[in-house]
Amino acid sequence: MDIVKIIDPALCAVNITANSKAEFLDFCATAAAQSTMAPVDKATLLRALTQREQEGSTGFGNEIAIPHARVEQLQGFILFIVTSRKGIPFEAQDKKRVKLFFVLLGPAEKVNEHLKILAFISRTLGRTEVKGEILNATTPQAQVEAFLRHADPEVIAPAPQQSGTMSLLVLILYNENYLEDILEIFLEHGIEGATILDSTGMGQYISNAPLFGNFIGCMHQNKHHSKTILTMVSKPHVKTIVRAVENTIGDIAKDQSATILSVDLATHKGSMNIV
Repeated sequence: MDIVKIIDPALCAVNITANSKAEFLDFCATAAAQSTMAPVDKATLLRALTQREQEGSTGFGNEIAIPHARVEQLQGFILFIVTSRKGIPFEAQDKKRVKLFFVLLGPAEKVNEHLKILAFISRTLGRTEVKGEILNATTPQAQVEAFLRHADPEVIAPAPQQSGTMSLLVLILYNENYLEDILEIFLEHGIEGATILDSTGMGQYISNAPLFGNFIGCMHQNKHHSKTILTMVSKPHVKTIVRAVENTIGDIAKDQSATILSVDLATHKGSMNIV
């Protein structure tokens, strides 16, 4: 995913004056129809965006929304940024008006790539300063530059994954609040499937045994229950994934928020891909 080629400054807009969700979606369809990736009429694009919003608002809170849709006729992805100083009512989860929009339209058949771009945008917008910098940008080019400045350089234009040995990556996550972040990291880095298990540490059983019951206060309660995530990664890519995980949840060796193991696979058949 080369995000630099996907995001289009020519379609971005600063401080638009739309007063409703319907008016905003109409603006977006009009803009997207001008893209070289869209030999598609405005009505088709508007219908796709509207149908997606009817399934549930893409306003996920903190004055941010990512309206997106898959469109049969599209040849490539369209991504652009739109801001509104006063905000637009968008039925967001936290009921706040939305001021920052990332609009994404993609080919219907490229599901994995679509998910990867959504995860990339979501994770980048989660960084502390990026929202404010984009909202303060006075030109479309400045909007794009502010966004890319905070993006993970290994994801913006990553080198192709090397083929060869595959590794089984096992991540035992003790703080389940990070689960969604971990899955977004996987999608960003091209991991398209994983198995997630509810797991229990031996401390849970020891603390319930009469012989060891008086040691319950000495045990790490947060390690009793965990999520164990299994996925396959090309061996050269393992260190990149571990680095991205630690950038999110902290130094694993110090914080003990997770355990990561990798084992080279002599053989493997089948796929973990979600689609």
